[in-house]
Amino acid sequence: MKLLIVDGHALAYRSYYAMIKSPLTNSRGENTSAEFGFVRTLRAVLREQAPDALLVCFDPRGKTFRHERYPEYKASRAKTPEELHESIERITGFLDAAGYAWQRREGFEADDVMASAARSAAEDGWDVLLFTGDKDLCQLVDDRVHVLRPAVGQKPARELDVEAVREEFGVRPERLLDYLSLVGDSSDNVPGVAGLGPKSALKLFESHDGLDAVYEALAEIQPAGMQKKLTAGRESAFLSRELIRLVTDLDLDVGREEWELGEPADPEALREWLIDRDFHTLLALFETGGGEEEAVEYQLVADGEELAAMLAELAGAMRLAVDTETTGLDSHTAELVGISLCAVAGRAFYLPVAGQCEGEALALAKIAAALGLILADPAIEKVAQNLKYDSRILARHGMPMAGPCYDTMLASYCVDPSRRSHGLDNLALELLGHEMIPYDSLFEQADKERDIRKVPLAVLGRYAAEDADYTLRLAEHFDPALAEAGVEGLFRKLEMPLVPVLLAMEEAGVALDVGHLERLSERMAAKREELTARIHEAAGREFKIGSPKQLAVVLFEEMGLPPGKKTKTGFSTDEEVLGELAGEHPIAGWVLEWRELSKLKSTYVDVLPTMVSAATGRVHTRFNQAVAATGRLSSSDPNLQNIPIRSELGREIRQAFVAPEGSVLASFDYSQVELRILAHLSGDEALREAFASGRDIHRWTAARLAGKGEDEVSREERDRSKVVNYGVLYGMGARGLAQRLRIPRGEAQQFIDEYFASFPGIRGWTEETLAQARVDGAVSTLLGRRRALPEIHSSNGRIRGFAERVAVNTPIQGTAADLIKRAMIRLHARAGDEAWAARMLLQVHDELLFEIPRADLDGVAAAVVEIMEGVAELAVPLAVDWGAGKNWLEAH
Repeated sequence: MKLLIVDGHALAYRSYYAMIKSPLTNSRGENTSAEFGFVRTLRAVLREQAPDALLVCFDPRGKTFRHERYPEYKASRAKTPEELHESIERITGFLDAAGYAWQRREGFEADDVMASAARSAAEDGWDVLLFTGDKDLCQLVDDRVHVLRPAVGQKPARELDVEAVREEFGVRPERLLDYLSLVGDSSDNVPGVAGLGPKSALKLFESHDGLDAVYEALAEIQPAGMQKKLTAGRESAFLSRELIRLVTDLDLDVGREEWELGEPADPEALREWLIDRDFHTLLALFETGGGEEEAVEYQLVADGEELAAMLAELAGAMRLAVDTETTGLDSHTAELVGISLCAVAGRAFYLPVAGQCEGEALALAKIAAALGLILADPAIEKVAQNLKYDSRILARHGMPMAGPCYDTMLASYCVDPSRRSHGLDNLALELLGHEMIPYDSLFEQADKERDIRKVPLAVLGRYAAEDADYTLRLAEHFDPALAEAGVEGLFRKLEMPLVPVLLAMEEAGVALDVGHLERLSERMAAKREELTARIHEAAGREFKIGSPKQLAVVLFEEMGLPPGKKTKTGFSTDEEVLGELAGEHPIAGWVLEWRELSKLKSTYVDVLPTMVSAATGRVHTRFNQAVAATGRLSSSDPNLQNIPIRSELGREIRQAFVAPEGSVLASFDYSQVELRILAHLSGDEALREAFASGRDIHRWTAARLAGKGEDEVSREERDRSKVVNYGVLYGMGARGLAQRLRIPRGEAQQFIDEYFASFPGIRGWTEETLAQARVDGAVSTLLGRRRALPEIHSSNGRIRGFAERVAVNTPIQGTAADLIKRAMIRLHARAGDEAWAARMLLQVHDELLFEIPRADLDGVAAAVVEIMEGVAELAVPLAVDWGAGKNWLEAH
């Protein structure tokens, strides 16, 4: 008999925190990360290990006997979130329904339950596998009991036998308790002997058989320093042994017969549990038995005869999944290693490129000749995961794609923009219940080079063919999902047509004045040195200005400045705190200036020159469609959307982006587009009238709030009204407004109340939008982009509040994002139809940057404004401001 014992508490904990930044939630807004990860991992381990019996063990909610013995036990650990406790209780409901035995004992840890069950079963001749990452349980390892370590990051799961324990710790399992008693365990706050590390402990055990023997021979131990540490730490060492020693003789409530695996104890309850948690993919796996390995046919195509046979088989295909294997992630420079193709689920091909792999392969020219016609065939829909990347790679190697295309990553993004990952591996697992071959598994753990060209063809071929196979399956999954979510039009008419537009923009790049940046870098370095000296002089000593911890000590302990908010690691020194301190002492303002200098210098000024392409002499950013849940594009490698325009340094960096001789850069910027969309959506007559009459909206708002004429409004009042205008879009409350304006919270609330009283249509729309979001669990933009908001029903006030702000903001910001995307598509088409020499280079939120021959400026600018202002018929006119110059700063 083989018994698998699982540390259920640890598994739930790891699953919860693995998704902490983007938690899974069900339709009621409940966090389901722990449950999903637990069930998915447990199923995988059961499938891989095929045990005859299973026992899952949990920690009790309260303290254990170890806390009574040593109150500081595990004191360094953060308190377990209440929603994780709730998830663990729901997990036990799953285990009951599935017929999986579980055990919890008050006053004892899961480790003690696991140890007692393992010893009992091993004594009766069972083989036992302990699924845990806790090193304490390695004490139990012997010929019958092994530990299975979970996979962590790039480290695969690993089974530890006696020899593996000895290799890892330097001692055999039976001596591990004494070893840990000396070195302690910081994760559990077990003290050990202060100052005694692993090497010293192992040295002691070379000549002394365990902890007792060490202390019996204490007077003889050398050097004197070690003897002194052991003497001082005697009590601590024996206390640590008490804490680490596992209890192995607990009477368990669950009998052996209940450990044995069989059919689900209550199939209907299991089904209801999975539906309640919205685990529809897992439900399908449980109902179909799920664990069987599907038979697939993945063929390596390495000679002309095989190539001809493949082409004959693909003839007449209506849809073809295409995936590339390359030497890197930069589509401008990566070399093609191979291509995988799939027209029927479960049947895929891999074509390795000669010279790029070890083994028999096809010449690139032969592949290009064979696939060129297929990839350009307008009768065949090409499917890819991250189409933009594969499209550029294939085009660079003589195989441009044409005709209808389908990107599964973008389909996922349209169906659920809040999904934590739109990557192929995650989508296949979550939507199709299939665990893809991990990329990391292609390489040995010690392989630092990780050259895909050296992966054996049989291994690489299966990996690559699987990618094409499951890309096709995902397209088949998303076809009905797009229609069901009502976003098929968004996908087909906006996101997919945008792909070639972004490809062209990325290919174009933007010219850079490297000399300007080099001179700016020198000036910034000198200024930073001056600021460093000034800050150190004010502090009275040198310290690391970039260290928040050291800065906090200087400001709040040594200089006695009033501390602001506190974090887990001490008092905060963030921008908000330093901004408030600037009125107390100039050092705070100097630190803010030092930080901005340092960030802009390291992020842009010194890095951008290194990113100029040797082939084009220009910088080529990457635009990402499937990142921001609002629908906005993002930019990376380099990120050209975050260069500040309001700071002097940011403006100087923008000066470095230039037009070549004979051309200018022209910036076209939607004017207050989000407020115009708000006027359209809310129907507020006063706001609509203000835009229709072309007023300065912020000055006009300030006048209405203050009850005075527009010509009487001060600059400060206008700036305040601007903060309020945009704050409404983002659901800013009194607290947030008070922080932004640095005014009392009561005064901020009065501003908000007066704002909504002046614009009743906005309040009415906000309340109606929130009410409908609670009914639908989602909100939409004017062009149909849908964002699910299950968190709006969350019992956690912080999470629910965030969802409510998103519900108000998404229809506005998302519509703005959709409109500029539509404009980009129409501009790209117009440029092609009229053979413009002008090129669209960048998109930055509401701005488009063009490179235009100086002679064509007026004609192109008029067309751009016409198209941008005409992308939608709103209740108020869209307006575009534009300018041109020899560099980006002048243009903007």
